[in-house]
Amino acid sequence: MDQDKVQELVNEIAERVHNGEIQANTGATYISALNQIIDYCNYFFGKEIEQIHYSDYFSKSIDYADKSISETTHENFQNFLSEKFEETQDS
Repeated sequence: MDQDKVQELVNEIAERVHNGEIQANTGATYISALNQIIDYCNYFFGKEIEQIHYSDYFSKSIDYADKSISETTHENFQNFLSEKFEETQDS
């Protein structure tokens, strides 16, 4: 493991994120794992490989999926729960 190999791996991860093959948060996980390997190599083999900073290769925001529900769905579910409570008197 050396700096050139690390750069090659990071470029591969960045390309896969850019092409949509993996999500940005998956890329971040891969970078984190690679940094652990770098720490190991530096400590046990006396290497001086630089850590990878995720923000140097990717935007700082991780993919966001809006999982909110509509107000109508929320109200319908609340009504459902209220009816079930009245039927069973569960607390």
